[in-house]
Amino acid sequence: MAGPGMLLVIVEVADDDVEELHRWYDTEHVPEKLATPGFRSARRFRDTERPGRFLALYELDDADLVTSPEYLAQQMSPWATTVMATWLDLDRSVWEELPPADPSGDPTAPREWAGEADPGGRPGER
Repeated sequence: MAGPGMLLVIVEVADDDVEELHRWYDTEHVPEKLATPGFRSARRFRDTERPGRFLALYELDDADLVTSPEYLAQQMSPWATTVMATWLDLDRSVWEELPPADPSGDPTAPREWAGEADPGGRPGER
């Protein structure tokens, strides 16, 4: 077990294929992933500078989930095959969460962070 992780998927499609991509993600793909044990969440974003380019983030219980032979051997639906054939570009990567550093510097100490982010940033930064 690798530990918690993220699956990041960036796809780019032509303008004519955007609506079908959204329909597939919303109707089939995301519900299917969220029903899969080990998928915690799914979020999607659009590129603010490149129309037709989208990012999907999937939070995972275990980063190894999406590279396992069982996962990779899953059959795709005909709709998924059709939608994926329209992708002009694909960037898929799996990320494993790093544990937070222990403030004492003891590498054997439990590694936790607590607190809230400062929405104003660090002093002198804006």
